[in-house]
Amino acid sequence: MDDVSSTIIPTIAGRPGASDRSATATCRGKRRRAANRARAILLPDEGLRAWRTDLIAWTLAEGRSLGPDAATAVLGVLGERGGPGIAITDDLITELVWVDVLGWCNAHRVDAPTRLATTMHTIVDHLDARAALGPGSDSVGELHECIESAGGFDAPAPRSQRPPPA
Repeated sequence: MDDVSSTIIPTIAGRPGASDRSATATCRGKRRRAANRARAILLPDEGLRAWRTDLIAWTLAEGRSLGPDAATAVLGVLGERGGPGIAITDDLITELVWVDVLGWCNAHRVDAPTRLATTMHTIVDHLDARAALGPGSDSVGELHECIESAGGFDAPAPRSQRPPPA
């Protein structure tokens, strides 16, 4: 008989054998505490919370990719810098990727987010779609190029070129 005591089996909360709700089971059998994730942080400003809600709704409607922890961290930093409507420049993108997001996560005692570059592409497109890029912002194309350069990632494929969900 196999010893399953060291194996984490994802379960539905409330059923017998359900795992602790404060942790999340992953495919690899490791546990990551939910409290160590940026999405668990309540953004301090109602405007930032509304911005995050609109971003998530837009992302779902457009079929785009978004890392919730990365989005919370980026919006938290942008909120500290003045919130929606600030100028998004290539210098700001570089500071976000290499310094500010990690500093924000450290200050809030949460893990550094994954999918930061992909999320930043989505945030730039969301701001562009909402005509919310502040005066003095670089062009959307320049911002995407900067994200690719700073994050080391290719631009996300247009929606029509993405493979269908499995």
